[in-house]
Amino acid sequence: MNFLFSSEPTRSFSVWVACPDSVQPVPWHIVARNALKHYCGVVNTPNSGHPPGLCVTLTHTEFVHKDGVCHGFRIGLANYPKFPKHETQLIHHAEKIAELLIEKLEQDTALVEGPNYTTWVRRMDSIPEAHPKIKETTSC
Repeated sequence: MNFLFSSEPTRSFSVWVACPDSVQPVPWHIVARNALKHYCGVVNTPNSGHPPGLCVTLTHTEFVHKDGVCHGFRIGLANYPKFPKHETQLIHHAEKIAELLIEKLEQDTALVEGPNYTTWVRRMDSIPEAHPKIKETTSC
């Protein structure tokens, strides 16, 4: 058997977002998965203005802090050589996915982690007036 290997520059981004604390009738992983499927479908349409081939990973994670544990997700985006993307395209998708999941998972914040920096994405209405960089809670 013969194999062909293709390479592109490594470009990986992660979006980190927690799930709501309250118990809901719909499991949150289904909400996240459906939102991601819809997003990937929209950006892969011919008239979307985006190059084809966006695919992401969805992994359950736990955020451990001094007051307990929050459940959430890590969404992975990588520069897949079959459908190569420029770094700015992956950043754009990661930021849009963060905004989407903040809304769908009823959260205030998410993180976009790249190879050189991490961006804290926040709802504007969740920023305390006195402390614009620090939310007054230790929970997720």
